[in-house]
Amino acid sequence: MAKYYVTIDKEKNVTRAFSDKFEKPQPTDICVNGNGGRHWHINIFTDDGYYKYKCESNKIMEKSHNEIYTSEIKAKILQNARDAKIKTVKQEMLERLLTDDISTVKTEYTNKKQAIDNAVTVEEINNL
Repeated sequence: MAKYYVTIDKEKNVTRAFSDKFEKPQPTDICVNGNGGRHWHINIFTDDGYYKYKCESNKIMEKSHNEIYTSEIKAKILQNARDAKIKTVKQEMLERLLTDDISTVKTEYTNKKQAIDNAVTVEEINNL
């Protein structure tokens, strides 16, 4: 018998589903069925490419239409905010290259970009 696992993102979207017969689960993967058949396939995307399932309390649930599209709209807004902030930071760093050491500017840019990538709200991004 195989165990079925899923990988989830920060929003609890199921981003990958697999059987331990073909892949070794990572510590962050969640076992959703400990007694399944050898093969397991689940289409985790809607027809237009959005995540279709969420995982709560180690159970996979299909997301409602509103959940799917609300979360995707929020994700796009967040990504647009990240892109805009990175563009601003790049411009600031280019201007600083005229007066500061390149390694200092590069380190600061890397740290700011990491903080932007890790931010989970638009407010967090704007406060960086």
